Amino acid sequence: MALNLRSLSGIFRSVLLLAAAHASATTITTTSFTSWKTSFITASPTQLNFYPITSTSYNTAAGITLSPAGSSLPFVFTGPDNGSYSLAGDPYGKALRGAADTGAYINIALPAGGGNAFFLGVGATASAPATLMLSDGEIFSITSTNFGVALSQSVSWMRLSAAPGSQAFVNDFLFGTSALPPDTAGGPATPEPASIFLCLCGGGIVFLGSYRKLFAQLPE
Repeated sequence: MALNLRSLSGIFRSVLLLAAAHASATTITTTSFTSWKTSFITASPTQLNFYPITSTSYNTAAGITLSPAGSSLPFVFTGPDNGSYSLAGDPYGKALRGAADTGAYINIALPAGGGNAFFLGVGATASAPATLMLSDGEIFSITSTNFGVALSQSVSWMRLSAAPGSQAFVNDFLFGTSALPPDTAGGPATPEPASIFLCLCGGGIVFLGSYRKLFAQLPE
């Protein structure tokens, strides 16, 4: 019986460790560039060069690649649009606009290794909110023209979209090294407290159920 109890205890411990791993990643956001620059990253940020953007349409799978001035570090912007591509360049504001269709978005593929801190000049036409999705599954609703984020883990891409009839746009992009401690567990971003509670409760139910079965087998 001691061995079985030890095994059950190990299962319960594993559930707790799993919950802790899922809670280890952290994300913080801001709409203030000053706050992002001084508190969210460890050194001066690097800015992408938007000057190569022209009035040309970048309606291909290749889209347009932007890099920091004096660097070839590739950030690939494309405009997936329900099986095709739609990405327009605005030469005056040096911005990129996606399509207004349902399911259309601007995809930004980050260089190898990804990144963990970004500040974007973003928005949507018709004063609609923009939605930003990161490759780790996090989703943000953006109502400001500036949005900064720092993570304890790296992401490999981000997608900017807007409600049907409105076009998402991006006109600035800076990146840096997050000041948050790295997520050594490699888990997703910190879940809501309710998710952790359910995980713990689920583990407790499994443990108690197994414990009950064990004692039901003991002679009276």
